[in-house]
Amino acid sequence: MRILVTNDDGPASPFVAPLVRAATSLGSVTVVLPDTERSWTAKAMTRYADLPLARRDLQDGDGNAVTGFTLGGTPADCANAGCYLLGPGLPDLVLSGVNAGENTGVSYASGSGTIGACLEANIALVPAIAFSQQLTPAGFASWAARAPAEPGTELGDAAARLDRLLPALLADLLPETLRHPDANPARPVTWSVNVPARLASDWRLVPCALERARYGSCFERRGDALRHRGAAAIRSRGADTDIEVLAGGCVSVTRIDPWAMGQDIRPMGPA
Repeated sequence: MRILVTNDDGPASPFVAPLVRAATSLGSVTVVLPDTERSWTAKAMTRYADLPLARRDLQDGDGNAVTGFTLGGTPADCANAGCYLLGPGLPDLVLSGVNAGENTGVSYASGSGTIGACLEANIALVPAIAFSQQLTPAGFASWAARAPAEPGTELGDAAARLDRLLPALLADLLPETLRHPDANPARPVTWSVNVPARLASDWRLVPCALERARYGSCFERRGDALRHRGAAAIRSRGADTDIEVLAGGCVSVTRIDPWAMGQDIRPMGPA
């Protein structure tokens, strides 16, 4: 199996290495990462700029080199380049992440660069899985400050847990991921997987829906400039959703089908 690994947090993320190690146990791996963090870029593609490309190999679990690159573009740029230009051929699977922070609810999932890379893979007719690791506010502040992911820290412990968890999750997910819906190879989809910050002792992988959560203003005004300050989710409190699954200490998995977008045809005008 040929696997492409990417993310939206760039090579500094402590969570990309566990995903690379898990992927190499399944087949031949190529890694293409944005050269810096490109969160909240959804499936944006770069058009009017040259994208710097650099060789940056990683290591598998046995210390062997894994072919890798950084690209001065978005996660979707990385997925497209990895699918068509930087690997030995079109991959059989794209794995994106592991994102620092959850990607739950409609609003955050639609803006996620981690998921955007997977949707770009689907357009290339490649199935994909997006992995995200929920962090506590303190853990996310550590990531934002680029604190070392050392043992005993939230980032370090999460990375070690992902090393143990990802092989099991992939074993559960791959049969469904690689089975095209309705046996139609022209409709590969994305599976969005969220791992809770606090994993329950009896955790399980729970299929669920995206909560219909939204958010308000993302910016604060500073004179003649606006600065992104983040935005808290405004929840819909739906049952059987990804946010509820994480709150229960389980791993959520949501099927995202880009081929269903715009397919609901309804008559216009008065009823």
